[in-house]
Amino acid sequence: MTTKFRTTIVVDVPLDQFVLALMKSHTAVGRLVAARREDPTLKLHSFGDNTLNTVTEYRIPLSTMPAWMSSRFKSGGPVNERTEEWVLGSSSPVGTVVIKSKDSGSHIEAEYELTSREHETIWTVDGWAKHPAPIIGARVETFLVDSLTMGYQLEGDYLGVQGYHVHRS
Repeated sequence: MTTKFRTTIVVDVPLDQFVLALMKSHTAVGRLVAARREDPTLKLHSFGDNTLNTVTEYRIPLSTMPAWMSSRFKSGGPVNERTEEWVLGSSSPVGTVVIKSKDSGSHIEAEYELTSREHETIWTVDGWAKHPAPIIGARVETFLVDSLTMGYQLEGDYLGVQGYHVHRS
């Protein structure tokens, strides 16, 4: 089974400030902290030829999971690896993200698009989630999509604050 999703986040900073905030290495971990992920770690942060690549690792908190799901994990929530590639050199930056669970086989892929609207950045995330278990897969995918869309909203709030600070510095 595969569950598709699309979410749009309105960030209250101009696109250029959003991009500058995104490019800072501490932002990759800060976004995950803002999204209430546990133990976020930056594995890779590189920028060249208008392309930003990041690889991060984090855990989903057990407290955010339904009981039937969290009971499966004994020493903390599942570990995920998130790989992002952003192409930032145009007036409408784009990106891709792949999130793989190291514990459950869940897999998420999405495309990012950033657009400018007056003094705001519109961040669109369009993707799908897949879990390999045939019977509970759809329930897990629904949790993943709900958790992810809430997390992206919190990341957008964080990037708005970071973009504001970029503007002020």
